[in-house]
Amino acid sequence: MAVLLLAALALLAACNDDDGGEANGSPTASGEATRTPDGTPVTSPAGSPGLPVECTAGEGQRGLLADLEFSGDSGLFDEGVDVEMTLTLINCDENEVQLTFPTTKRYEVSVEDEAGLEVWNSSDNKAFSQVIGEEVIASGDTVVYVETWEQEDSHGEQVPAGTYRVAALSVGCGQEEATDCKFGPIKLLEVVE
Repeated sequence: MAVLLLAALALLAACNDDDGGEANGSPTASGEATRTPDGTPVTSPAGSPGLPVECTAGEGQRGLLADLEFSGDSGLFDEGVDVEMTLTLINCDENEVQLTFPTTKRYEVSVEDEAGLEVWNSSDNKAFSQVIGEEVIASGDTVVYVETWEQEDSHGEQVPAGTYRVAALSVGCGQEEATDCKFGPIKLLEVVE
């Protein structure tokens, strides 16, 4: 857990050191940029254009933020019901953020049981090309990744009812030479009989 927190802090520090510039697009898991519904910047309640409400709510946050939502966002799921999970990265900085990836993998979702044992990982049985890639997120823009967990363990068996810890992580690094970066939220969900 400490390594995850250190990686997140390192990524945030690296993101805040960007010097701005022109964005070259923000691909999502489907390869298209995700913006506000009409494609224009969101104006915050305080009136500062370009930053989404998530960046200006409360005390206002800066840097790269991550959010995880479950389908229905209740956190309770009947056994056997697919769980759609959405990881959203939001650039709340005034400058663009550039993430570097060591492979074609952009995110990872891990599900652990109450004992802390991983029961499923979105990367299981998938191959990723060993090609360095970049993703630029302009100020105020978001990147969205969607993954579905069918409530099965890594062997294809239905998981039992209980509480599960879900970590949805971007695997991009804020510095090109950095490796093994993971940044994102962790939430609990419950599978009920």
